[in-house]
Amino acid sequence: MKNTLLFLMLISLLFSCRKTTETPLDMPDTEDICRHREALFSPQGYEIESIGTLDFNGGMDAFRMLDQQTGYALASNNVGGYAEVFKTENGGISWTNLEVNIPFRPLAMVFRDTDYGLITVNDRTGCDGTDCLSRTVAFRTENGGTTWERIEYLKYRGCSPIWFTMMTAFFMPI
Repeated sequence: MKNTLLFLMLISLLFSCRKTTETPLDMPDTEDICRHREALFSPQGYEIESIGTLDFNGGMDAFRMLDQQTGYALASNNVGGYAEVFKTENGGISWTNLEVNIPFRPLAMVFRDTDYGLITVNDRTGCDGTDCLSRTVAFRTENGGTTWERIEYLKYRGCSPIWFTMMTAFFMPI
């Protein structure tokens, strides 16, 4: 009886270990995998009309349209993770990269009007792996994004939003 049981186990082991032909996975082209697109969906009963495109290598963090023509887009570049700011002056038909040269990961953006705006970024320079979100830097423009001035708030932490109130003061939760 022992021999019969051992023989059956050996036979089942041999048949379970035989090589089978594997069917290759049907993988899409690498180009399709690496292409990143942001998708917008309209609320039920509405449609989104495409009026322009914004071509860059990254993800969108924020859009702010200030009137029918002027708007800003904050993006993070996939290569290096730095902030990019784009501006439209024709309702989104075309966008101009403002070349802000801010080498940090973007967090938030707010504009009081077409000239005055703020963006916040996370500066991880010198981070040793602990408390890396503890240094947020704000950049301010007073000329519609032509130039940006760095403003540091040492107590500001993380990626909380910023906003204006009464069009005179901005707030960043601490």
